[in-house]
Amino acid sequence: IHKGRQGCQFWEHLHSPANRIDDQPKGWRPSQLITQVYEIQTPTDVELMIDLGVDHIGSVLVPDHGFKQPTLREAITEVKSAQRISSLIPLCGELDAVLLAIDYYRPDILHLCENISHAEAAATKAFDLQSSIRRRCPEVKLMRSLPIAPSGGGSGETTLELAKRFESIS
Repeated sequence: IHKGRQGCQFWEHLHSPANRIDDQPKGWRPSQLITQVYEIQTPTDVELMIDLGVDHIGSVLVPDHGFKQPTLREAITEVKSAQRISSLIPLCGELDAVLLAIDYYRPDILHLCENISHAEAAATKAFDLQSSIRRRCPEVKLMRSLPIAPSGGGSGETTLELAKRFESIS
């Protein structure tokens, strides 16, 4: 999210007649724009994403498919060898499992997205998990999905309060 004048300048830059996307050579995009695609699970899919110019290539670890998935590991390795950024969404919320996933898959970014809703207990559990990961794996970048609060208020923290709460450990 771009804030303030810098964001406005970027918007003006993208929409000025000299920078119209449809007037640019094939494959052109603004240098500030990062493309990110998820659910890329195989080296073949990674190659397609690289050919398309995708910058961040993400995979999803589904525990029901087994914890150690060699093809998924090969895909993440392929992303990194192509000088792209790998990310992994582990669909589990247990610290030991997440730490094992980091060790086995070695992603650049760990994307945490368990359902924390706006309930205090769920948010606290997610915060504690993320704090533990941050302490034990400082080299891994952490990204967190946050729910958008329903309009009209309600109980629990607002989306911006949740974002501020997780900011120091992300």
